[in-house]
Amino acid sequence: MLQDFGNSICVNYSVIGSKTLPKSSVVKIQLAGNCVSLFNKSDNALDIHAPRKALAHNLFVRAKKVFPHAVVIEVDC
Repeated sequence: MLQDFGNSICVNYSVIGSKTLPKSSVVKIQLAGNCVSLFNKSDNALDIHAPRKALAHNLFVRAKKVFPHAVVIEVDC
């Protein structure tokens, strides 16, 4: 779901949609249930819904490595 292109990252957030973001634009990562949200400086979010919590957790762990400067939030659901 996250493809690393050096200074940018491609987020495949659905079967039909993807978005490329500069790594520096993501300032917060949030895990809530089976949804991982990537927030930018304007507090807009890109939500990535996984079919299971375990997959969302794996994506969350990967996002923390890709965006080490981002604030990390885990919400219990």
